[in-house]
Amino acid sequence: MRTRGTGGINAGGYLCFYFGEKEGLKPKYAHVAAVEKVLKKPLANGAEVHHINGIKLDNRPENLVVCPSHSYHMLLHAREKALDACGNASFRRCIWCRIYCDPDTLKFNKANYSYFHRSCRNQYEKDRKAKKARATP
Repeated sequence: MRTRGTGGINAGGYLCFYFGEKEGLKPKYAHVAAVEKVLKKPLANGAEVHHINGIKLDNRPENLVVCPSHSYHMLLHAREKALDACGNASFRRCIWCRIYCDPDTLKFNKANYSYFHRSCRNQYEKDRKAKKARATP
């Protein structure tokens, strides 16, 4: 049974504790509580907290950034990955060849929010058609 003030590390690796009345204890992430303490108010609806150094248990205020939305939070992660991989946070990775390039040289697929080289997509389509032709009796 969960009691007020108890908690632990959840499956996602974040420190979580429980608060509220005995009826309906609610989970609260430690990083969210740390930000709300500094702001002296609750986070806005849809806002997320990002750990700058990537360590989920490092909840020091100077390691936390408030993101206005989930998409902005994911953009921070994409930029971190690009910076680590190629040294340029603005570059994006082709979904087929996995090479980071300037987004101006890539095409953008709005359906799944991905980037690709036209030549990589053409080769993928060519290989897919050849595979389908071989499978047909």
